Amino acid sequence: MKNFETPKESREAQEELTDTAVLSASELQTAAVLSYGVSDVPLPAALKERLFERVASEAGSLASDLDQHSELFALLSQSLGLLKQQAALMQWQPMGSLDGFEMATWQLDEATDSIAFFVRAKTAGNFPLHRHAEGEAVLVLDGDFVVEGRSYGAGDRIDSPAGTSHAPTTSRGCLLLCVSSVHDELLTSKS
Repeated sequence: MKNFETPKESREAQEELTDTAVLSASELQTAAVLSYGVSDVPLPAALKERLFERVASEAGSLASDLDQHSELFALLSQSLGLLKQQAALMQWQPMGSLDGFEMATWQLDEATDSIAFFVRAKTAGNFPLHRHAEGEAVLVLDGDFVVEGRSYGAGDRIDSPAGTSHAPTTSRGCLLLCVSSVHDELLTSKS
């Protein structure tokens, strides 16, 4: 620690530190604002894979509230290859009146009213607007899945908290594993 010989030196040093702190806060604020103006850049496949491996290895310490709600959320940590194999074995049913959309129920947790199911969209389309009674987790196995204007690809997981609503889309079709509540509701307009 530096000793100052006069009160004036001490004040000057303090003012210099204060000016630096204000500048740093200003720089941080500018960086935060600028980051929203930059479009998303896809991660290189090798980097994305390493990132997912690291996240998976630390999953025990990073468990979300969603994952603790039902044991079905553990299904999301299986490899994409195994999940795609499981999806291929499923009995698919049309998803309501949506052309080209199908779903297949995989597992049901009656204790928590949670359900794990696959969704397959063969072409581009819009999912129905729905509200989550409990949290929902979606793992993209193939294709693209767009939520609130943000596009997700194979290996991406999207968590939606209880009470939220959205109407996702796909621009070229997708295969998804979803874990959600059996009490989610379809909506006719965003509320």
